[in-house]
Amino acid sequence: MRVTEKQFVRRYSKIIRRMLVDLGEGGRSGVEETPDRHLKALYAMTRGREVDSPEQLATLLKCFEDQSSEEQSGIVVQTGIPTWSLCEHHLLPFFGQTHIGYYPRGSIVGLSKLGRLVDVFSTRAQVQERLTREIGEALQTHLSPLGVAVMLECRHSCIECRGVRKHGSVTTTIHTTGVFRSDKDELARFLTTVRR
Repeated sequence: MRVTEKQFVRRYSKIIRRMLVDLGEGGRSGVEETPDRHLKALYAMTRGREVDSPEQLATLLKCFEDQSSEEQSGIVVQTGIPTWSLCEHHLLPFFGQTHIGYYPRGSIVGLSKLGRLVDVFSTRAQVQERLTREIGEALQTHLSPLGVAVMLECRHSCIECRGVRKHGSVTTTIHTTGVFRSDKDELARFLTTVRR
């Protein structure tokens, strides 16, 4: 059960303050309010857990009946959705873009809902591979299209500022369902649209 922001800050503020002291960063005026700021930021960056049930996702992904969508031969693609998340291994940010495509089958989803769906699954402790899959599976489940393609291109702070320190490296993950999985030409069409 997720606690409130106030409970979270009250519970862990002393721990963060002690951590700063142990790192040699305590006792300075510049870090006096850092524990509360850090905890509020962490709470905000994990707000996606507030939408966790199938019913909540169904409400978020409100669909519109559109019989003409079955007659069109085109895919719906939205590219460049800004994406921020927290690596669950280090609690450091990873960030980049999400690209989503789907083939409508009798219903469509409001375009703003795609960005909101990305936010739901990205604002929690994550790995990029699961994040990509969860976005695709949610669209497939709640929209029932002929197929879904999701691609994430992200940079990871845990790679850039620690460990191997490979600044600027980009990790790409792709999840497909339906026609995008069974037909290589359709997947190529999606990827070509993303790359334009």
